[in-house]
Amino acid sequence: MTMDLSQVAAIENEKEKSIIGHLCWYSVGEDNYDRNELRKALLQNGFEESDLPNEIRATNAFRRATKDIETKKVEAKKEGVYKNYIVRNVCTNAQFIQRNIVEETVDSKGQKLSYKENEAILLFNRNNETISKAIVNAGGMAEELAEEACNLFELYKTCHNGQAVRYMANDILKTMSPTPVRPSGGVYFVP
Repeated sequence: MTMDLSQVAAIENEKEKSIIGHLCWYSVGEDNYDRNELRKALLQNGFEESDLPNEIRATNAFRRATKDIETKKVEAKKEGVYKNYIVRNVCTNAQFIQRNIVEETVDSKGQKLSYKENEAILLFNRNNETISKAIVNAGGMAEELAEEACNLFELYKTCHNGQAVRYMANDILKTMSPTPVRPSGGVYFVP
């Protein structure tokens, strides 16, 4: 079966060159986007440096890195017992930010909950923008998570997450007077 698409507006018509606009849709995955690569891509495509997301602050990279290491439901040796590793803010002042990795043990059979609040201590020095860590329980899961937080911090100092890039794309799109084509967004008509 063949269809006559000559009356469909979404196809290219060689006879008429005038158009009234463009359909635009995009998606940004949850990934890490290097700020310098993002800058290059924007400039190469005719956008301004002012279109970039805000500069990445080291304090935000530290908070993001320590939040991303949280781990839920790590199985323990006993059935019905599992551990959560959560990060809690302990102190924030002009010199440093202290966040602790807390081991939460949940015993669903015995209906108990216990905490070890100092499994690892992560200290962000605001003056030189570095992390130091103190491990209370060496060789445990908290030590691995503290090391991962330090590695993520180095990455996050130079990379935006998907949410920041989506906000950037949406801000750029708003300057083009878009009309949403779908009620949930994601597809726009740009005159």
